[in-house]
Amino acid sequence: MRGDNKVRKPNLFIVGAGRSGTTALHAFLKQHPDIFMSDPKELWYFCLDLKQEVRDYCRKNGGFSRVPDFYKSLTEKDYLKFFAGWKSEKVAGESTPAYLHSKVAARKIHKFNPEAKIIIMLRNPVDWMYSVHAHNVHAGRESAINFEKALELEKERRRGNLLPKKVFSPSSFFYSQRASFAYQVKRYYDLFDKKQIKVIIFDDFEKDNAGIYREVLEFLGVDPNFTPKFKKINANKKPKFTGLLVFFKAPFFTKISELPMGTLPQPLALKYKKFRNFIFGSIFNREQPRPSMDSELRRKLMKKFKPEVERLGKILNRDLTGLWGYDTV
Repeated sequence: MRGDNKVRKPNLFIVGAGRSGTTALHAFLKQHPDIFMSDPKELWYFCLDLKQEVRDYCRKNGGFSRVPDFYKSLTEKDYLKFFAGWKSEKVAGESTPAYLHSKVAARKIHKFNPEAKIIIMLRNPVDWMYSVHAHNVHAGRESAINFEKALELEKERRRGNLLPKKVFSPSSFFYSQRASFAYQVKRYYDLFDKKQIKVIIFDDFEKDNAGIYREVLEFLGVDPNFTPKFKKINANKKPKFTGLLVFFKAPFFTKISELPMGTLPQPLALKYKKFRNFIFGSIFNREQPRPSMDSELRRKLMKKFKPEVERLGKILNRDLTGLWGYDTV
C-alpha cells in the first residue's frame, strides 16, 4: 500500500454493542484528519460464526433466493480493499457491532492484528434490549410488537420456532442472550492488553459527546484538539406515513428491494444497503422519543440482570449497579 510494499492492516475496531453509539462514534471519528474509517461502517469480516448462521438459515428456509454478499466469507485481500483509500492517516478502522456477540471475532481480530486498539460501547442491558427490540420492530423484522411478548418467545425461538418470517439471523432475536455483555467483553480482555481496549458507557457518551470523543482521540494517539460536527444519529423514529411504510415493507416489496444485495459485489451491496436504509430510515420516518418501558417489567428485568451487571462491573472496575440503578432492586 505504501512505498515499502508492506501491507498495512486496520488498527482500530469498534466492536459493539449496537444501539450504544457505535454509528455516531464512527461518524465523528471519520471526520478526523488522522483517522480513516471504512465506508460502509460494518464489514462483518471477523464474525464468521454469525455469517455462517445466516447462510445456513437462509439455505434451510429458502426465504431468499441468494444469501446477501455481505454475509459471505471474504478473503483478506478482499477485506483490505475497503481500506484502499487509507493514505497517511495514523489510524484506520471499522465498526461492526456483531463482533461483540460473535464467539470467534475477538480471536480472529487478535490474530489479524494483535496490536490493534479495541473500542467497546455498552449500555444498561435492560435498556439495550428495549432499544434493539424497538429497532427490529421499526425495521419490520420483529413480529412480536410487544417487548415483553418478544422476551417470552425467546425460549422457543432458540429452538428454531416462532421466529419472524423476515429473518436472516435467528440469534438477533435472542435479546437476553445477546445482552449478556460480561462474557462477551471478557473475550477481548483475555486476548488484548488492557491498554489496547477502551470501554465507553453509553450514558457518558450521551451526556458528553465532546469529552468522550477527546478521550477516544487520546486513546488513539491522534490530535485530541480536533472538534467534529456533532449531531444526533440513530434516534428513535416513527413512520410519517404508516400505510406507505407497511406497503414498502410487505414481503413481496422487501424481496425486490433486497435482491440487489444478493447480486451485487460486496462493496456495492454494502453501499446499496446503506442507501436503502437511509431511504426507509430518514425519508419515511420522523424522530420521536421511545415510550417508557412498563415499570414493573423494568424492575423484573433488572432483578434478572443484576448479577450480569455486577460481573460486568468487576471486569471494567466500575460501579455499574449504582450507575444504572441496580442497587435499588
